[in-house]
Amino acid sequence: MTLRLALTTVFSAAITRAQVDFKDDVALSLIQTVAKASHSLEQSSLEHIPEDDVKKPIVCISLPAYEEPEWIDALMANLEGFTEASTRVVIHLNIESEYKQEQLKAWNSSSKFSINPSRNWVDSFHGGILWAHLENARHMEKRWPGHCTYFVMQASNQMWVRTGLEKEVIRQQIAPWLELSECSFNPYVCDHAFIMQLTGKDQSKVGWGPPEGHFQPMRTTMEFVKFMDKWIHEKKVNVTEEIIYKPGQFEEYWLQTYNRNLAAKIPDPPRGSDFVPLCKRVLGKGVTPDMVKDLVDGTLPEYSVKRVQRDLNDPATKMLVKLSHWKALKVQRARVTLT
Repeated sequence: MTLRLALTTVFSAAITRAQVDFKDDVALSLIQTVAKASHSLEQSSLEHIPEDDVKKPIVCISLPAYEEPEWIDALMANLEGFTEASTRVVIHLNIESEYKQEQLKAWNSSSKFSINPSRNWVDSFHGGILWAHLENARHMEKRWPGHCTYFVMQASNQMWVRTGLEKEVIRQQIAPWLELSECSFNPYVCDHAFIMQLTGKDQSKVGWGPPEGHFQPMRTTMEFVKFMDKWIHEKKVNVTEEIIYKPGQFEEYWLQTYNRNLAAKIPDPPRGSDFVPLCKRVLGKGVTPDMVKDLVDGTLPEYSVKRVQRDLNDPATKMLVKLSHWKALKVQRARVTLT
């Protein structure tokens, strides 16, 4: 078999730009912990899965982003290091963010990643976030027809810290939701015409769940897209004005409410201790180095963490970037050995 590098030059460039210093004692300690924690999962993450292997459930990750190229590189290295070879990622880039064509081409050169050619406006606390995720789902079906078994949502200030997310998604199948007895979040969410469509105008039927690390069957996601498209067509909805530009955290409500009320043949969501969230959602000032350590060694059960500061000089961010680059290099070298 000819020698094939699993990582493209974009990751080498990202690692070079980061100038990772593995002499840092804290980074070395964390790297050693990651190596021990991921040892039992390493072989499965290095397997070359044939594209036509429909028997193995495949996880596909949706990632809307808008940041500078260095941050996109860091996110891609993180995903390369902590996900299985068969996992696919679609990245939606904000239409207001500017990237050079050669950069886009480099990001698209990996079989693992695809940059969504459809780009719309995205901002926090607006419907453009959910719309970007749904555009990514559409692109997954075009780019890898029939490949994706499960759909996972990721934020651009979320990073993975341990391998094994795929096994958790396959085990649990669908993220649970809170069944709200009333929708009192804000009128942009609770009084939106689409929430009324999903609940039959009964706001005691609203569902809620954190979007970071939300997962569900791909078929359910595409059924939701079809249901929404039908509503948009029948009601002649202006998507830009009524969804993309509309204030509201629709990514926390719409899929969850659909799953609660209308989704067909969905698995029973895990409850209680059976549920392991994929993402540790940290509000306020965000992730600290101690949180990263607790996630890496399994003291905290989640596989990723959100509100990572988008500052490559932040102590926790530096720790995560070093881990990501070390893991990505390790995966690259192991795949070269295997081939």
